[in-house]
Amino acid sequence: MQINDRDIQNLILQDKRGNKLQILNVYNERDEEGQYTVERTLLQQQIQQHSIALGDFNIRHPRWDIYSKDTGSRATTFLNWIEENDYSIQNKLREGTFYRPNMEVPSVLDLFLTKGSPTTNDVNWRTIEIGSDHRAIATEIKGQQTQHLSQEPRKAFNTNRADWELFAKLLQIGATKIDNKAKLAKLQLF
Repeated sequence: MQINDRDIQNLILQDKRGNKLQILNVYNERDEEGQYTVERTLLQQQIQQHSIALGDFNIRHPRWDIYSKDTGSRATTFLNWIEENDYSIQNKLREGTFYRPNMEVPSVLDLFLTKGSPTTNDVNWRTIEIGSDHRAIATEIKGQQTQHLSQEPRKAFNTNRADWELFAKLLQIGATKIDNKAKLAKLQLF
């Protein structure tokens, strides 16, 4: 299923038995017309029976951020989408993912949602410090064979230099074929 939005990556993993797991990585930001990713694209997507949705949703709500009082239309619409698609919010209460020095307490803008079979037995996830005002979401999906590309992420990333179109293509290719050394060599990380 192709999604034509640079702020959502949609990956479908399939095991040897044909079981599928959908992974949606979302960055909820405004486009040139002022519409957010969730409203312009995510709400219209077909969600698989087994799914993980994660990313920077930039939406606060008391359901996942106990310090938030925001129950406005964007937050309510997103919460309705979560519930209608039978997602479970995996974030721990009181564990913020976004912090700036002028804030009293961190807020929760980055979410990890699961639907269907992805359970704590199948998926390990945690937030990690990366030198940004957001904590990154590190995810490991357990399978019969696991290939680790690195033990820990680098401390700082220059995302302005990333080729996101190439990244999305490599991510799709990597889901079906692990040996992408020639394509990965084209990426100049730093």
